[in-house]
Amino acid sequence: MTAPEPCIALLRAVNVGGHNAVPQKALEASLEAELGVPVRHYLQSGNLAVASADAASLGGVVARSIHDQTGLEIAVIVRTLPQLEAMHAANPWPDAEARLVHLSVFDGPIEAAAVESVRSGDWAGDEVAFVEGGAWMRYATSSQGSKLGNHVLERRLGIGATARNARTVAAMVDLARTLPAADR
Repeated sequence: MTAPEPCIALLRAVNVGGHNAVPQKALEASLEAELGVPVRHYLQSGNLAVASADAASLGGVVARSIHDQTGLEIAVIVRTLPQLEAMHAANPWPDAEARLVHLSVFDGPIEAAAVESVRSGDWAGDEVAFVEGGAWMRYATSSQGSKLGNHVLERRLGIGATARNARTVAAMVDLARTLPAADR
């Protein structure tokens, strides 16, 4: 059996504005019991650090657990700790105010032509930079009402995605580093 490795499971659009309520503490306890590995959540917005022996199937396991507990169909995007560390390190605006810098994590590959349609867009002072498995967005003043956002990337790229601000990404990297790993 493969030893558990730190992974990050990002739940899309949960506990936002009273919609798609997924109690994080209950989900954490349920997954720990089912998987027999440490699970930690960060905030109430769908951020889990999980020591998983099978990162490829973790998203399905988390989604199934959510459905069993709540009846909701929630998309779950998983990255291993090294993948999220690489995305975090690739932030082109590490010194910008964290609330103005968001990482959109994609659920699959994207087409080069679609990337170009986003790069060439007029984002009214906002910026986007693509990284392996996602894109960083920097907002000039606020993500609220911006012409650029996770929903725009999903539509233009034809993928599912979920976004977190730079502070949350850093916190998830730190939290996942506290989980056991085979060779750390």
